[in-house]
Amino acid sequence: KTFWFFTYEGLRTSASRFNSAWPRVPLDGWFEGDFSELIDSSQNPITIYNPYTTTAEGTRDPFPNNQIPSDMFQPIASKLRAITASPNRSINPALGNNFEYFYPQSDDTNTFTAKVDQVLSEKDNLSVRYTRTLNDTQTDGGVFSNPPPDNLSGGGSQANSSSINNVAINWNRTFSPSVLNELLVGVFRNYSSYGTIADVNEQFAADELGYPNPFKVPGWPTVYGDCPNTSCAWDGDNNSAQPQTHITLEDNITWVKGDHVLQFGGKAKIEHDNVREMQQAQGSHNWGSSWTGLWNPIDNNSVSFTGNGLASGLLGLGDYFSNQYNRGYFYFRQNEYGVYVNDKWKVSPRLTVNLGLRWDAWTPYREKQDRLVMIDDQDALSTFKVISPGDTRIEDIP
Repeated sequence: KTFWFFTYEGLRTSASRFNSAWPRVPLDGWFEGDFSELIDSSQNPITIYNPYTTTAEGTRDPFPNNQIPSDMFQPIASKLRAITASPNRSINPALGNNFEYFYPQSDDTNTFTAKVDQVLSEKDNLSVRYTRTLNDTQTDGGVFSNPPPDNLSGGGSQANSSSINNVAINWNRTFSPSVLNELLVGVFRNYSSYGTIADVNEQFAADELGYPNPFKVPGWPTVYGDCPNTSCAWDGDNNSAQPQTHITLEDNITWVKGDHVLQFGGKAKIEHDNVREMQQAQGSHNWGSSWTGLWNPIDNNSVSFTGNGLASGLLGLGDYFSNQYNRGYFYFRQNEYGVYVNDKWKVSPRLTVNLGLRWDAWTPYREKQDRLVMIDDQDALSTFKVISPGDTRIEDIP
């Protein structure tokens, strides 16, 4: 009367990712302040200027020999050096790809399934199945930036993980030789997270690099520099999480009566989808070339062939710093309902007619805390205002 089944499946995939996303890295000398080889793609020299020599007229003195003295460096300089790959091809980054490397990539999946069938009585049969799938994928670098092969710190990496659980319950009851009832219950639970290796390891990379971390969150900050033809980037994917829960209840009845096979039933489904996107809570920062370049007040623009974002970064001079944080999850909700009736009518041995009717309905998508809003177009010309279901005030959202 009892039947059981169990299975396990494991998959291990090891591969490599070519660093095609950001193929060019800064020259080693740049991190030492030596920009004597700084050129553009047409081999025009680019001059680095000392921002601390700026006059009232806006002029600046160039650094002698295009080299920044090491005593002017900020601590961030040495930290960036440690997390940046060195060129492995002898070519100026303005003229071609100076770095090639295959970063390790892994994809591991484990799936477990257990199933039990039980004959409860001559009229009742119960079946229960549980499946759990665990998946972890990881790319060590080359996604958004190129860390050194011997120091895969988390920058430029990508890590995704998911845990999927599925329960299915099927109960069949025979009320009579002509009436059968089938009850189905399904529960789906998925938790997926996306980010970098620093997120997985809960590494506070922003603190280690000396950047602001007012929200005290782990993960990798986004840092970019204005370096034409070169990847002055130390970046990571946004940290996000998506727990999803779906519950389905379905009942089907089959009734054989004469030349008719009647089938009718219904279904109800509850969907809870929670989403959190951290939106670079670890930080999003940029170094512009204007700090170490010249400015043309007539054109109101930078002077060509001057300035470099990494040079500004070595001096600790950035033009954009931000940390963003949203308040927890967005709790999206929706329900689904459906009922049907079907008649399989055997009119004659050579003619069968199927007649059926089905009705389905989906509730409007809503957010549990009323955080879905739209513009109030009644006052849009005079006052910008948004409205929410039930006129919920933002101050009242828990």
